[in-house]
Amino acid sequence: MTSKKDKKERGSQWSENEMKEAIRTYRTGRYGLNEVCRMYEIPKPTLKRHLNSVNVKANEGHKALGRRNVFTDELEHELECHILALEEMFFGITITDIRKAAYRLTDLNNIKHNFNKNKEMAGKKWFYGFMHRHPNISLRQPKSTSLARCKGFYRKNVYEFFDLLEKNCR
Repeated sequence: MTSKKDKKERGSQWSENEMKEAIRTYRTGRYGLNEVCRMYEIPKPTLKRHLNSVNVKANEGHKALGRRNVFTDELEHELECHILALEEMFFGITITDIRKAAYRLTDLNNIKHNFNKNKEMAGKKWFYGFMHRHPNISLRQPKSTSLARCKGFYRKNVYEFFDLLEKNCR
């Protein structure tokens, strides 16, 4: 059985610079994992953990937690703009509509994804992550038009609505 002192001594066999150099050496492809571990006296599981980008130092300061995003930032921004444009045109969009749009976007751009191919829509976890990344989008359940709203929809509002529709359809 090892004591805390032994573990501490074992952990101090290599420095951060040696780890960076070992990662750089391994990524050149000239040496295998076992050889690099022997050269720099770094335990194999430790080096593998650093190589798999679980450690911040191995990933140049960017620690990645969880799954990667399906879309790039540009495509997510494009989807966000599309949703906001639909909102401006008074088009009621639901969670299902966004999930289906995300699936179609992956098909159009040939993006590898893990969405449901039978339902042809993104998952709920993806949707809630998307909404968390884009807080300026807020969805509400579309409701039928009330009598009070119909009465408030007089000639001026109708003209404004169709002017807006005409502007966006060009």
